[in-house]
Amino acid sequence: MARGWKVQLQESGDINEAQALRNLSVFVKRSDLPEPSINEYYVCDLTGARVIDGKTQAIIGTLFDTESRSQPEIGHDIWWVKTPAGEIAIPAVRHFISEVDEALHRIVVRNLSELS
Repeated sequence: MARGWKVQLQESGDINEAQALRNLSVFVKRSDLPEPSINEYYVCDLTGARVIDGKTQAIIGTLFDTESRSQPEIGHDIWWVKTPAGEIAIPAVRHFISEVDEALHRIVVRNLSELS
């Protein structure tokens, strides 16, 4: 199963040129990206956000990485949080993610007891 993103480059002349670019990293300035839709986020905008337990309002850690699973049959994205006790993986679904506030750079989570 393919992983990653499909992109189309304006300067790619033919299939051979395009094939030569496979598995290379592509970097894009954040300012060149379109604004995400409602309830969509760019990882760069969320990295470092405080993660708060919605039940206790305690800060449990910070978001440090994500795993993108863009194929629905594979599942949902995973958000990785660094806590004082280690790292936890939180499925990026409404059942666990209660609120994302980019302005306050925080993510409120819930139902954490179901993760263990």
